[in-house]
Amino acid sequence: MNSPLISTIIPTFNSGKFIKDTIESIFNQTYNNIEIIVFDDNSTDSTIKICESFSRYSNFKLIKAGYHTGNIAKARNFAINNSNGEYVAFLDSDDLWEQNKIEEQMKYTDDNDFICSNAKVIDENNNIISEVYFSNIVDLDKIRITDLLIDNLVITSSVLSKKELIIKAGYFSESLGNLAEDYALWLNIVKINEIKYIKESLTRYRRHKSNSSFKDDLYRVEMLKETVKLRNQYVSKDNIELHKVAIKGIMTIKNELAEIYLNNNMFKDSLKNINYILRYYIPKLSFQYLTLYFKFTYLLLKKIIKGVY
Repeated sequence: MNSPLISTIIPTFNSGKFIKDTIESIFNQTYNNIEIIVFDDNSTDSTIKICESFSRYSNFKLIKAGYHTGNIAKARNFAINNSNGEYVAFLDSDDLWEQNKIEEQMKYTDDNDFICSNAKVIDENNNIISEVYFSNIVDLDKIRITDLLIDNLVITSSVLSKKELIIKAGYFSESLGNLAEDYALWLNIVKINEIKYIKESLTRYRRHKSNSSFKDDLYRVEMLKETVKLRNQYVSKDNIELHKVAIKGIMTIKNELAEIYLNNNMFKDSLKNINYILRYYIPKLSFQYLTLYFKFTYLLLKKIIKGVY
């Protein structure tokens, strides 16, 4: 049986709490022909020391950045260009793989160059919060651009791809850095060929404590804004189908943005996002529309009465 080399790429920065388990989940794979490349972005905690403990393995490589780039796209791209595998797989430094992750995905490589899967959701102590990340996907076998414009259905830590496809699609967007850089790449890839989706949870995605700060919310806002910009490229009457699904995806993002702004008392910004949804929402007399309409009215009155900007 042909067993091509898989290069697994892990970008990391101050991941001392999780990086050992992450790396071990690769060594524990039932598929054996794997190269592990860790790109450390100048960590100041125990990350480098932990990674160096794996240096005795011939298939493990640690790349140390000379300074902190703060750009995960650059880290992944540098590692891709220094990899030897025919395929590349990505794993974030706090996520884990199921033991059969690569073996299961390799079953589909005869007909697919890009494969992703669902994921279990775990907490900071590795307890399973949910058996699936995407609970509303049941029969999906292929992810097409119409699916991806509605929602980003590709979990980065679940991806296995032909390396040449990543290169052909233009790598991760370094101009976006840490803001939707992966989503931009998936959109480029799906224009080249369809994405194979496996409904089984082959990855464990870590969800951290929900004590989100205002700073965390602002980062989330900037990332969501970038996904809106990416979708806006497809808002054109030249292709009505893509136009409709792009608007649908943008409305979902605008709704989340409105909630974040509202929770942080940024009423004017919340109002703008709700206004966008009201403008495009169909049907106009649905319960969801009326709920948004009353929220819009409430915020407008609050702005007028209290002068909150």
